[in-house]
Amino acid sequence: MLLNIVHGATSFENLRTVEGITYPTFKGACAALGLLQDDIEWNQCLEEAGRIQSGIQLRNLFATLLLFCQVTRPEILWEKYIHILSDDILFQVRNKTKNMNLELTNTEIHNRALIHLESILNKQKKCLENFPDMPISIALSNNETSNYLINEEQQYNFEELAQVVEKEISKLNIEQKAIFEEIIIRKF
Repeated sequence: MLLNIVHGATSFENLRTVEGITYPTFKGACAALGLLQDDIEWNQCLEEAGRIQSGIQLRNLFATLLLFCQVTRPEILWEKYIHILSDDILFQVRNKTKNMNLELTNTEIHNRALIHLESILNKQKKCLENFPDMPISIALSNNETSNYLINEEQQYNFEELAQVVEKEISKLNIEQKAIFEEIIIRKF
């Protein structure tokens, strides 16, 4: 696009220069020249959805916008709506840790929202790095992992499961009981 508009450019840097300002990307130069669509419709979409949807629903919507709607400046939308995109994070963390007095900084809350957005994108084989200028999340420590599958696996109540096994073992036939003992009891 720039090659069709900017006449006589002598370098890539010159091509990215608009009215004396050298933009770091060609996309930035295109935006400065008004060659790109703006994100008014996506801005309006997030604003309207923010009135009735929770943070988790909005992060799913934001991921959909990133993946399928060719948002021009997603980082600006993220920054503008970060408060509604992350409004449920503190509640989720408190609920997960069973500590209703836990406090997180805004930076920690926003990072966890980014981590969740990344996990949504990962399901579509994408990541935040595929969207230049979007902020990148900071990894949590191992005991705060964001992988929902690992979190789910760590939430088992082992005492309750042991009681279920004791109750259900009596219902096994002889062959099933032999297999159970071979796999479970001798293995461990």
